[in-house]
Amino acid sequence: MASFSYKVNIPVFLLKDDGVIVAYTPALNLGTCGKTQAEAKIRLGGAIELFFSELVGMGTLDKALKELGWKKVDDQKFAVPRPSEQPAKIQRNIPTHLLSRRSMNVRVPVAA
Repeated sequence: MASFSYKVNIPVFLLKDDGVIVAYTPALNLGTCGKTQAEAKIRLGGAIELFFSELVGMGTLDKALKELGWKKVDDQKFAVPRPSEQPAKIQRNIPTHLLSRRSMNVRVPVAA
């Protein structure tokens, strides 16, 4: 991961699907699952870290965040989009049968 980062708060939706708990964030169009809500959230945190690490490694962080509807607020930082501001393909992924809606603090790397 990049040596510089900043903290943002992203929405996380939790739902039960076929006996497992799914944690999904439309901010990154990323989800994972677990046996419990806690396990699903921990796994989502790991998936988010891997997601950012891979994007930084490929040099495509800015491009990917823009495609997800994030807006640049200065030379290095992006603002998290509201679900209604995201591309339609992501809005369709937002679950309607939720167990809960939470938020999660994550660190977004600053691309070099």
